[in-house]
Amino acid sequence: MGSLPRLYRTYNPGIKDPIIDEVATVLKKERLFDQRDVVAHLSGVSESTLDAWFDGDTVSPTTPTVRATLYALGYRPRWIKEHKVNIDEEIELADRWWRERNTKIAKSRTRTRRSRTTQKG
Repeated sequence: MGSLPRLYRTYNPGIKDPIIDEVATVLKKERLFDQRDVVAHLSGVSESTLDAWFDGDTVSPTTPTVRATLYALGYRPRWIKEHKVNIDEEIELADRWWRERNTKIAKSRTRTRRSRTTQKG
């Protein structure tokens, strides 16, 4: 059965997760972008994984591989509050988003069932 891709109300990376560009920026800053074999040796993340991030089909790398790569080069994550959030407003927005999402899923399932029924008949 076909399904809708997993979406998040507050995060939609587009084609590739922006973390891939962030890691690429770090590797370029450290002059290691073209020395992925060295990065692989230091981090334990395979060179083929790194190649898939930057030149291949990987859309969203796993958190452990990203952390291993960056930790090996001395980097640690920092979370910075970007803006103030009104929780009551966000709850309303989230409720609306979930209703719309669930409606899309229900419609998708109905179309799939109809399609199967038509194919059998």
